[in-house]
Amino acid sequence: MRCSTGVRSRRVLPRRMAVTCASFGAWAWSARCSASPIFGHNGNCINARDLRGDLSREGVSFTTSSDTEVVAQLIANEEGATWDERLIRALPKLQGAWSLVILTPSALYAVRDPLGVRPLCLGRKGDAWLVASETCALETVGARFIRDIAPGEVLRIDDRGPLTVADFAASRRGLCVFEHVYLASVASDLGGVSVYATRERMGETLADEHPAAADVVIPVPDSAIPAAVGY
Repeated sequence: MRCSTGVRSRRVLPRRMAVTCASFGAWAWSARCSASPIFGHNGNCINARDLRGDLSREGVSFTTSSDTEVVAQLIANEEGATWDERLIRALPKLQGAWSLVILTPSALYAVRDPLGVRPLCLGRKGDAWLVASETCALETVGARFIRDIAPGEVLRIDDRGPLTVADFAASRRGLCVFEHVYLASVASDLGGVSVYATRERMGETLADEHPAAADVVIPVPDSAIPAAVGY
């Protein structure tokens, strides 16, 4: 997941399950300090203010202004005997674009917004299952890409392996165009489409529509290098 945690070390943790985040614009958060569940969140919940107000009136206290905490508290305080039930009740209340990973004592959940605006994929390395925002993260640790988490899917991974426990998919799809333009790594595939090839084709199209008598094409920032090559 994309997030900033302030962790300076990549030491191997003595656990069989973990959530880590490494980017801007998202958060990792625990519903109870130093306890499970732990949430990783990439995206934005646009009705977080309303949900926060509802939860506050029910006696839920907040320690940050992050929408991630709102999402986490909504799920953690939802009615239900299991995390499956809590998620199924809580997720339809969220509005926005997001991917979630949720670590409980017995399982790891991977959740994608109904439109599929934010990417999320499933991988495997040996007996271990991995979830990441991009396929390049799987390749970095030597894991094999299995499939994309479907829009609106709630995937539970436990000792028995992955299982889809709910589907909240919308009738249409809406992957954020900025993923292919800037956010995603050129080493990744999104929805089975190479990010590098997509940006290269963007450069080719730009050259066709707006040709320039130039000797050098300079990409700004580095994410535009494939587009410059295509141009």
